[in-house]
Amino acid sequence: MMSFLYKTSQNLLYAQKMFVELANNLLDFCDQAPVSSRPQFFENLNILLIRGEFELSAIGFAKNYGESGLSSMRIPQKGGESVNLGRFDPKFIQQKTKVCGQYQKFLYNGLRKGFEKLN
Repeated sequence: MMSFLYKTSQNLLYAQKMFVELANNLLDFCDQAPVSSRPQFFENLNILLIRGEFELSAIGFAKNYGESGLSSMRIPQKGGESVNLGRFDPKFIQQKTKVCGQYQKFLYNGLRKGFEKLN
């Protein structure tokens, strides 16, 4: 797993949003690319999928979010340590939920495209 270090949860959210948009574009245009360059499209998609920004601990919410009203997010780093990215506000939760939905849609579209290729 590889990820960048983020100083704030907003920076992480912005990176996740950009990575999801990049992944969606790669997925959308891979069929239009020349056959010789398609393997690079799928290799880049795979690299995006295994990034630390899309680990469940980074893309999701803390288990106790609803109980405490506020929660901290931690993203795992090499060596088993993690970085605390701070507390969330309601606007941030709304933005994060949107990015999570876009990521989910990307995963479904990728799975659909994979099944189409198998047929």
